[in-house]
Amino acid sequence: MVEVTTATQDEGNVFRPGRPKSKPTVEPVDVTGMPETVNRPLGEKLKDDGIERVSKGNGAWLLMARTAALNICKLNGSVSCEELRQIVKLPPGGHDNLWGAVFSGLRKTLMPVSIQSSATPERHAGLQRVWKLRTARE
Repeated sequence: MVEVTTATQDEGNVFRPGRPKSKPTVEPVDVTGMPETVNRPLGEKLKDDGIERVSKGNGAWLLMARTAALNICKLNGSVSCEELRQIVKLPPGGHDNLWGAVFSGLRKTLMPVSIQSSATPERHAGLQRVWKLRTARE
């Protein structure tokens, strides 16, 4: 059982200013049979399936984008999706999730080293990884 706090209202008093509000009550909630909210293996599988779907028919573009990402990384010491997007444009009809497929396909070559906010307005300051080349020991 999980306890959930819910607010109650006094009869006739709908939280008017200057009037005391009712105290919250705690009611037990049965969570038996509810799906897990955190299921990492399922999340990883869904991510992999999505990357596979958007990658179909875009092999040449992915090869070009991955090559560009590696070149940026070799020149600057690191690469982010935002830097790559300044150089490489999505193919006609390409889905935005292709950007994830670029870096997903480079996981044996690149490793994430930090996270930064995007400066691209369309990304609404979303977080993105910064990647660097793996060394022989990593």
